[in-house]
Amino acid sequence: MEETAPAPVRNSSSVFSDLFAGVISGLMTIIAAISYATLVFSGGGAEFLPLGITNALTCSMTVGLIAAFRSSSPVTIAGPDANISAILALIITSVTTKAFQTGKGQGLFTLSG
Repeated sequence: MEETAPAPVRNSSSVFSDLFAGVISGLMTIIAAISYATLVFSGGGAEFLPLGITNALTCSMTVGLIAAFRSSSPVTIAGPDANISAILALIITSVTTKAFQTGKGQGLFTLSG
């Protein structure tokens, strides 16, 4: 039979520290997701900001949970990235500005149901 290593003993201060770090990390992820969604939807798609915030929070939570449960590292943190958010904001602003200047922007946003 194969022997398994005993589970590490966790004292209460270690559990408190882990919970505190998790709460801080979660708050930072929420703040980043909301601010990046606001950046992306600040231009031509401002009317879709609530939808963008909802999508950013949902994706951040989903990716964070997948990274936490599937990673081999016990200290994995995943969250939104500022670099791609800035690029996406520039692309959306450019596309919407150009579309509405040429008069072809009426059907550009079809997610508003």
